[in-house]
Amino acid sequence: MNLIVDGIVFEDQEHGGISRIFSETLPRICQLDSTLDIQLLTSGPTKQPVPDHDQIHQTRIANPQMLISNRMFPYLKRNVRSVLLGKAVSHFDERAIWHSTYFTLASNWKGLNILTIPDLIPELFPSQYNRFIQEQFCRYRQKCIEMADAIICISESTAADLRTFYPLSTRKEIFVIPLAANKNFYPTPLSPETSQLPTQKEFLLYVGGRQYYKNFKSLLDVYAEWEHHSIVDLVVVGVKWSSSELKLIKDLNLERDVHLVTKVNDSELARLYNLALAFVYPSLYEGFGIPLLEAMQCGCPIVASRIPSTVEVAGKCPIYFDPAKREALLHALTLAVEEQKDENRIKSGFKHTQNYSWEQCAKKTFEVYANLLDKPKSCVI
Repeated sequence: MNLIVDGIVFEDQEHGGISRIFSETLPRICQLDSTLDIQLLTSGPTKQPVPDHDQIHQTRIANPQMLISNRMFPYLKRNVRSVLLGKAVSHFDERAIWHSTYFTLASNWKGLNILTIPDLIPELFPSQYNRFIQEQFCRYRQKCIEMADAIICISESTAADLRTFYPLSTRKEIFVIPLAANKNFYPTPLSPETSQLPTQKEFLLYVGGRQYYKNFKSLLDVYAEWEHHSIVDLVVVGVKWSSSELKLIKDLNLERDVHLVTKVNDSELARLYNLALAFVYPSLYEGFGIPLLEAMQCGCPIVASRIPSTVEVAGKCPIYFDPAKREALLHALTLAVEEQKDENRIKSGFKHTQNYSWEQCAKKTFEVYANLLDKPKSCVI
């Protein structure tokens, strides 16, 4: 089996759920088939290590950014990349499989085509994007869907959104393959040494990006008026504060209560999950939600907005709240304090995470590849 993977996500992302999908699954897929050969294509320096295995061979193509200097038009970069990718894979036959890490096509590609769709954030929140660029990107996504022989969605929620925004997808084979959390996330004995922690108080934990749909600003607003915020801090793991976030934290008088931690590895993050009073996940939308599984594997209770993907991934384990109601989040945070890591909730979380593993994700992905290869090309839509 010949698999060609465009590693664009490793060039664009320093970390994130999308890159983790391929970092975790590609080496495991190699273990399922000793004849598998993976050509991983990159066009320049990567922001994180690419998947490593004897059957994964990294190949460099020309860098589109060297040909297009105007960064305001990323869709042009994708079009140029498509041409360059097409030249790089022109010698493969029609039984090879193309699988991009993030919505790219190789021009004139005649082989099989797998498309992974992690979420539909640009479609659901168009006002958060430059209108012209957003329209171009969605048009490009439509083309990727049109060219796909099979589509992988990371949740039933994403699959439902896909069918809503792109009716063409209903003519395709859609496979829902859930993600997982790394095995580095597990309960550990709590050390009395806390000097390396960002706070000496009990704390709530927030992990990840802080874009609009993550609903982080609302969390800060509610936390500022929460009756326990003077004794329970908020620890945030993510990128540096923006100027607007710093202003908001100052305006809310939270400089002593909110602490930012940047550039943590998995073991450091697992320690924070283990020590946190609760993990707060206030998102308005997610394609899946790996941090939910990370928290549960560490025995950390979850306070989460009741959205379709979170209910699908975490089941009945979290303390849920309606993200449209401030009082609901206030009540949920207070309940987390009152429960003080409820044993039944933690046991329920441990049991629930047993439904997810990267081995299972890799196995199901490999089955999609094998399923396509078992069909004559003329039978694939």
